[in-house]
Amino acid sequence: MKIYKFLCVVFLLIGCQNNKVILQVHDSKLDCHMCPGYLVVDKNNLTDTIKIGSWGKVQGDYYVTKILDKDYVVVNSSYFSGGRTERSLLIYSTLKDSFLDRVFLKRFSETEEKYTELENGLYRLDQITRQFKFSFQENTLIVDVDSTLSYLIEPSLDLIQISNGSSQAFFKIFEDKQEIDKL
Repeated sequence: MKIYKFLCVVFLLIGCQNNKVILQVHDSKLDCHMCPGYLVVDKNNLTDTIKIGSWGKVQGDYYVTKILDKDYVVVNSSYFSGGRTERSLLIYSTLKDSFLDRVFLKRFSETEEKYTELENGLYRLDQITRQFKFSFQENTLIVDVDSTLSYLIEPSLDLIQISNGSSQAFFKIFEDKQEIDKL
């Protein structure tokens, strides 16, 4: 009887472990600006890879979250190119029939810069910087944004803050529960 109870507990624990999503990071052998790293995702007997980041590394935050009671992989990553820093929030399914299908992608501009030549031959730099905080409520992504507008006149390197403020944006990930059940 004790062996039977022990085996029941072991099988129960193994069954619970099977639904766990495991994330592993692997660097690329290539080390270039456009070379991504690899985020390997395992769930049950399913394994696949998300290629993301730069310089051969996965950059940003990545985690598993529940959306409408189902597990999803969230990748919050930034990328610098062409004088701008862009933050991307990507959400991937971990459901059996749609394993690692991307179900959501939204990009946000973290920095914007504009140079203007002044009459005296100097240049003015206007800069907007934004910081983002992401959270989820049911099937909605909530984005809290803190923004700062600053400027400088070269050759100065010190930015002078003009204004700052906060805002909040909402994005539906799924319109309704039936849509998530289709995945």
